[in-house]
Amino acid sequence: MTAKDITICMVDGVRSKSVIIGVFDTGIAPQHTSFNDNEMLSPPVKWKGRCEFNVTTYCNKKLIGSRNFTQQDKSPWDKIGHGTHTSSTAAENFVGGANFLADVVAGLDAAIDDGVDVISMSFGLVVSPPLYDDYVAAGAYSAMKKGIFVSCSAGNVGLGNGSVINGAPWILTIGASTTDRKISAVPVLDNRAEFEGESAFQPTNFSRKLLPIVKGNACESLNTSDVKSKIVFCDTSG
Repeated sequence: MTAKDITICMVDGVRSKSVIIGVFDTGIAPQHTSFNDNEMLSPPVKWKGRCEFNVTTYCNKKLIGSRNFTQQDKSPWDKIGHGTHTSSTAAENFVGGANFLADVVAGLDAAIDDGVDVISMSFGLVVSPPLYDDYVAAGAYSAMKKGIFVSCSAGNVGLGNGSVINGAPWILTIGASTTDRKISAVPVLDNRAEFEGESAFQPTNFSRKLLPIVKGNACESLNTSDVKSKIVFCDTSG
């Protein structure tokens, strides 16, 4: 609540019992379908508030009142969207035909109903959202439960942390590479311990000389003369 101090009063509950909720926020968009008053009872008799929209029909048996207490704008209309969001979370009414994550999921549902065996999706967001907000992951999960094989692209960005998209465990995630083979590397420490791994670069004239390891708390604080010709482990602070 950064721009306005507005009270939005709504009734939560249908048919038998009602609770009045007062929300202090940036206002409300009264014509939003979440605030319809289908099957709502009249406001409880204790209600003494009022509706300060210039159109009285904006308030109903769901949105029973809205007032503005700021000096800037006398209307309780939400010009930012935050108040509408929080109000609908607190006490929205049922909305017919509402859907989750829209077009992509609708297409996946249709593909499942049509009886496909494989789904290929070569698109995605730049950064993968959490799974509960990932429309590709949600739709692919429904397909996977029906025994449908789902293949998705890994994105066009790399090699950075979190640069792979569509990485849900029930998806076969496909990414292109500039090399068609695994380049193995086996670092050998001074105590002769060996660790198997991979490398993006393996020159033919690579020196077999063992180098000392330096551990620093922060890379920025290390003097270059102290780390020359050494392997450095340091904290990059995130």
